[in-house]
Amino acid sequence: MYQARSFLSLISTIRDRRLRRLVILGDLKEDIGFPKKYILRVLERLLVGLSQQFSRIYVVRGNHDGRLIDIVDHLGLDIYVVDHLTLKSPSGNVLLTHGHMKAPYNDFASAKLIVMGHIHPATDISKVFVTAEFSLRKSKKTLVVIPAANPILQGIPIDCNAIWNSLLRIAPQELHRDLKLETIKLLSRVLTETILCNKKEE
Repeated sequence: MYQARSFLSLISTIRDRRLRRLVILGDLKEDIGFPKKYILRVLERLLVGLSQQFSRIYVVRGNHDGRLIDIVDHLGLDIYVVDHLTLKSPSGNVLLTHGHMKAPYNDFASAKLIVMGHIHPATDISKVFVTAEFSLRKSKKTLVVIPAANPILQGIPIDCNAIWNSLLRIAPQELHRDLKLETIKLLSRVLTETILCNKKEE
């Protein structure tokens, strides 16, 4: 659970910044089912520590977060474990999803910005953030893919196909033919690269 210890260290650096709400994009633990005892202890310490720091916490459940609701309930913590989260805004809705399952139709269709994790984007040099510009019918949208928080986990190489497959994974099936991936941009401390994709369902 090096990831949990790293996350606690990260959270401790923002205590004075008056951030009161936290959204975690899934995979708080490595075990898909119920974690081993020592991992459970570290996970409980993490969840309790976060609850003391933030007034509201959402965990957007990932594919490794099985039984997480049971753990939260056992601890009696006021943490919301959800499959997807939509933040409504006058400038456009934001859909937060882990990235391993399809989003609800209305949430996906109405989102101007979609943020996900799951695929751990990286290059041969470093982890990267990815921003992807795509369209749904005539509506322009942006997908942001967050790299893994775990410093030990590097990730997978990213190209247009990897992002296109991720987009199809989270998009409702009936919208696939209306999607077009236009560009992706890879961003890190040492890299900025824009790639033209122009991918759509055949």
